[in-house]
Amino acid sequence: MQKTVMGACGAIPQWLVPDCTRRKILLVVKLVIVLLISMTLGARASVLSQTVSLSGKKLQLKEVFGAIRSQTGYTIFGNAEILRNSHAVSVDVNKMPLIDFLNLILKDQPLTYRIDGKNIVLSNKTKDNTTGRASADPLGLEALAAEPIKGVVKDSDGNPISGASVTIKGTSKGTTTNAKGEFTVEAVENVVLVI
Repeated sequence: MQKTVMGACGAIPQWLVPDCTRRKILLVVKLVIVLLISMTLGARASVLSQTVSLSGKKLQLKEVFGAIRSQTGYTIFGNAEILRNSHAVSVDVNKMPLIDFLNLILKDQPLTYRIDGKNIVLSNKTKDNTTGRASADPLGLEALAAEPIKGVVKDSDGNPISGASVTIKGTSKGTTTNAKGEFTVEAVENVVLVI
């Protein structure tokens, strides 16, 4: 004669009781995992949907960027010189997405931007770029007089490296080394080359 146990899983043989308990534990673990994933995705969505609310007339861009920094936590990088050519803006927005807000305030300005992580990098608009999108020259180096910079890339044993990529840090401008490891790139003085 087989004994049965009455419990939360119903009338089951006694040798199956541990299996029922395992099923309950697995169900609780699955529920906890689902809850953790949904909370994580919700937190990520709130970071991705940064909004700005601002109202004012004839605001200097320095004030506007201060409001962006305090409301979103983004850091704004740019040369003080490029802000001198900007003009005041009048805005009245409520919970506008950050990218739309940046496009609005920089629409008629001589500036453009790019977002890099939690940083907003400002630069002068180039002649080719009047769309308000990120410039290929975010540091504004092309406006300065460029001179050829020549060099040789070698490995730790002193052998030349052919085909190495040499770019100007912060730009997309660069070249590759020849078979002798030599390169020439047009750049201004005091730039950083990335190999």
